[in-house]
Amino acid sequence: DDGGNIYRSIDQGATWSFVTTLINAAYSVAVGSNGNVFFGGASRAITQGTTSSSSFTTKALPGSGGTELIYGVSTIDGINVITVSSGRRSHYSSSGGSSWTQSTVFYSTSLALTTTATASLFCVTMADSTTAYIGGAGGLMYKTTTGGVSWNQLTSPVSS
Repeated sequence: DDGGNIYRSIDQGATWSFVTTLINAAYSVAVGSNGNVFFGGASRAITQGTTSSSSFTTKALPGSGGTELIYGVSTIDGINVITVSSGRRSHYSSSGGSSWTQSTVFYSTSLALTTTATASLFCVTMADSTTAYIGGAGGLMYKTTTGGVSWNQLTSPVSS
């Protein structure tokens, strides 16, 4: 919820029980097949834990600033994780969140984007451990086949 509370259901959502309260509000959540859970929050922070624990840790993702909201987080296996934020940044981890790297392609001055140069990235979904897609404001669409290390802009049917 918007107060940063985490709830868990063990019966396909019929009932929910309170687990803990996060430092920041959660804007996105992803659960890996290994039970790792990742919450995207305010101040470019990611909170992580496991489905069987009520203990969660929060860490700031690398990069300058720190006011971005993590709008999207995605994982399939709980090891390879990608986030997107309001600051037009993406971060990736191939260590289950032990370490994070900022993707530089979105903040590069050489990236030829006109009016969408400061647009937010809103959603990310992983197709497998290395392939993912990002969607953003103004019809921005990107694809990676390197687990988030590099991205290719896709042609959008939506004009900015």
